[in-house]
Amino acid sequence: MTYLVDSNIFIYAADTDSEASRFLSQADSFYYASVTRIEVLGYHSITAEDQYNLRALFSKGQKIRLSDAIENKAIELREQRNISLGDAIIAATALLGNHTFVTRNSDDFQWIESLEILNPYAQR
Repeated sequence: MTYLVDSNIFIYAADTDSEASRFLSQADSFYYASVTRIEVLGYHSITAEDQYNLRALFSKGQKIRLSDAIENKAIELREQRNISLGDAIIAATALLGNHTFVTRNSDDFQWIESLEILNPYAQR
């Protein structure tokens, strides 16, 4: 099973005593969409310490760059529902890579057929 990690999991993982941090530290490997790195590291209120910790987490994963296929799938998702650009790109990336999508906001994505979702906070 391969995992594609949502932006919110990285943000929660900045707290090293969180379910998100435990998940990422126990995962053999994981992927993330390039837009995830932009969303997380580009947050305007991020502290220097969180920036450092998050960069370390990103270095453990594998980035999936935006491709034409991902763009087209994101467009298709946005045509179906009101979904943010970032969420559409991330969900499209998970779908096309056949990755299990790891997010805390699982309710926001339940409508997407064929998207396997894992919420580490629901695993308690």
